[in-house]
Amino acid sequence: MSGLLLVSPYPPPADGIGAHTRMLAEALHERVDVAVAAPGAAAPTDAAGGVHRVLGRHDGAARAALLDRCRPDAVFVQFAIAAYGAALPGLDHLLRLARRRGIRVLTVFHEPQRDVAALPGVAAAIYRRVASFTRSVAGAITTDTVHAVPERAIRPVLARRPQVCRRCDARAVARAELPGRARLRVDVTPELDVSFASGPPPGPGTVVLRPVVLPGGLGPHKWRDRRLLEAHERDDPATMPLLVDADGRVLETSRASVVARARDGILYTPPADGRILPGTTLARTGARERALTLADLRAADGVYVASALRGLQPAVL
Repeated sequence: MSGLLLVSPYPPPADGIGAHTRMLAEALHERVDVAVAAPGAAAPTDAAGGVHRVLGRHDGAARAALLDRCRPDAVFVQFAIAAYGAALPGLDHLLRLARRRGIRVLTVFHEPQRDVAALPGVAAAIYRRVASFTRSVAGAITTDTVHAVPERAIRPVLARRPQVCRRCDARAVARAELPGRARLRVDVTPELDVSFASGPPPGPGTVVLRPVVLPGGLGPHKWRDRRLLEAHERDDPATMPLLVDADGRVLETSRASVVARARDGILYTPPADGRILPGTTLARTGARERALTLADLRAADGVYVASALRGLQPAVL
């Protein structure tokens, strides 16, 4: 069995990227040996999750030992400047060690434009530095815009065999028809075929929600097969399906998380209890988990849908 080292924030504390990485590690564990290198102080749950807090200032020897012990076939980095902070030098050192050992690296940039706008010059230099470690395999992709994708082609590295798929230039695909901000979908099949599809971002305005009963929900993972959801969307293209369990509990929409603003101003969202996909954008809203019904949404002072492309967008029933 091949090995993979995920480099990412990891709970605790609560963090959208960290929550995504935890789900990714759990999903991959059956196919590959997975270890996690994370910033921050050690937590009681680290050992059970294969988490190693080795990105501190004085952890150089521990980083080298981790790579030598795990011998990963690839290093997969989830990156945003704020997610690492003081651990940035440790990340830099870990990636240099990986490159010296000939280990393939894939980096996912999470919303780099926001960091670049907040830290002109400095942020761009940091992103270029991190991206430079991926040159032996492919490049980096982003969650907010296709324009930040380097000219290097994107190749999947989460392979059980030490092989790389055909080259694909995501930026060329996305820019063919969409010169501005766009939605980019990357499909990787078990056979390691890669395809890209682009589309316009969601439009502004208020989203109209239409309740649809789906017993048990869709579960905690994102589905590549969206035929069921797309069928519900085609029933009324002017609305967005709002998934509701058989017990009347609100779950999520076909494309976003659900947030309700109570009369006291507190934001609430359905609990991540295994029936819904925990949203990475949702984690940044500060919404508290609470069971919600359709009656709760109708009585709320505000209802929103939350996703990486939409942010927090107003909605109505």
